[in-house]
Amino acid sequence: MLTGFCILKILALLNAVDRNHCPDEVLRSIEAIFSASGNDYRIIRFHSKDESISAIADGQRDGFDTLLMGGGDGTIHHLFNLSIGKGFRYGVIPLGTVSALARSLNIPANPAAACRVALAGKTLKMDIGRAANRYFTCFGSVGLDASVVHTIETRSKVRWKHAAFVMQGLRRLARLDEIAPIEAELFPSGELIKGYSLLFSNLPIYAGFRLFASKADDGEMEMLIFKKNKARHYLSGVCKMLFNKNCGMGNERLLFRGVAERLIVRSAGSLFMQLDGEPIPTEPAQDIVFEVIPKAAEFLVP
Repeated sequence: MLTGFCILKILALLNAVDRNHCPDEVLRSIEAIFSASGNDYRIIRFHSKDESISAIADGQRDGFDTLLMGGGDGTIHHLFNLSIGKGFRYGVIPLGTVSALARSLNIPANPAAACRVALAGKTLKMDIGRAANRYFTCFGSVGLDASVVHTIETRSKVRWKHAAFVMQGLRRLARLDEIAPIEAELFPSGELIKGYSLLFSNLPIYAGFRLFASKADDGEMEMLIFKKNKARHYLSGVCKMLFNKNCGMGNERLLFRGVAERLIVRSAGSLFMQLDGEPIPTEPAQDIVFEVIPKAAEFLVP
């Protein structure tokens, strides 16, 4: 549901850990737009987790009601988890490699244009996911895809961007013995699906690709479960998802696609898990509950 309002006080937090993502000219363009808007605003480039924690606490104390999160999906995941429940509505300034949230919400890739969208004041009450005491706005995974997130080097992501994930994914195909089998119980259907790797998404864009039909406010997560743990099955499944071709998959016994409001993932082994592209630690034999919280946050959209 879309609504409109007048923005009063804007807190813009920009990830400056990698200066290539937030150069001085981007900061100047954003400041010029806010200055001309007549709204109260505060812009902070943060360089550490502690700085972002302090900035959010100060912003809440000083009555800021709108938090614009500048960075990629990992940065947004971090800032959202620090600020949820503290009275903010949210906007996105895309400064990252993939920016799946911004793309799914049709927010312009240009930071200045994204700020103009925020100033227009149209909001969407968006579903939010929750798992392992963390909230997520976009997507997550358990298994092979998550193992890539856990093992990729930051400098490779910065230098090679999407290509770094592809290369690390191919390397991880040689380590499939580290992927533990899982059982996923879906609610409200009660289905039990056995497999090895699970992808789930609150939005249509997953890791830069349009893999799902999910909507941000439909009250459900869409998921894919790889039922076999062979390299050829993963490669064929990715081909099927990207190009809607069977590509040697043979039949749907190897790849499950479904939706759920809640699911429980069980395993006797240790699981790789990621949310919004951020590695999440798990315990051996830990049951992981994923659930959708309908329309839990307001996001500024075009």
